[in-house]
Amino acid sequence: KQYCKDNNIAIITTQAQDEVVPPFTTDASGWGNYVQLQRYIALYKYCQDNYNLSTNIILAGASMGGLVAGQILYNKPFPVTACFLAGPVPDLSYIFANGGSSRFNAIRNSYGMASDGTDDANLETFIQGYNWYDLGLVEVAGTKYKFGFPKLYIEVGNGDGTFSVDFGGTTKYMEIVNAIESAGGFVHYNEISGVSHAAGECFDKFISDGVFEKELGI
Repeated sequence: KQYCKDNNIAIITTQAQDEVVPPFTTDASGWGNYVQLQRYIALYKYCQDNYNLSTNIILAGASMGGLVAGQILYNKPFPVTACFLAGPVPDLSYIFANGGSSRFNAIRNSYGMASDGTDDANLETFIQGYNWYDLGLVEVAGTKYKFGFPKLYIEVGNGDGTFSVDFGGTTKYMEIVNAIESAGGFVHYNEISGVSHAAGECFDKFISDGVFEKELGI
């Protein structure tokens, strides 16, 4: 916060997820669904209507927030100069399959799926258009290309099971990185050892690497 204050950077955030049973919502307002996405879009509109803000926007998200950030980057409901993600969920389908039973009801409820699991086989239909892993993804002759993304910086802590098991670890993240780079896009990816996937150290690294200065010209 002090860094942003010193550099005249406005921090604008909202609680887009209602965490009824922390940290996993059970009231259909999380996991990158329509409700969560619209809260961010409404926040942007409110700020533009009521404050004299610059159009140089750095979009930031952490963990589950990465699902929404990825949608905004691809669909562009408002302009984004660059995006900083701290330990974002790389693939909603993967975490549903590998994140353990504690994730099931939250994701099912967020996407209007049956709570007894009878819709699980049709997960891809329910989350179509909301899983940023799939957005802009094209495969040609065995090579994956991910089009339509502005500059993306990803810092992730590799010191917890969420990173290594639930998210699929380095392999899953590199699928995104390689696909964006193959399509000619820019993505910076770095892992921080010994900290949790979306630890504060991730955002500290964005500051120490000077990416705010680079992208905002400050």
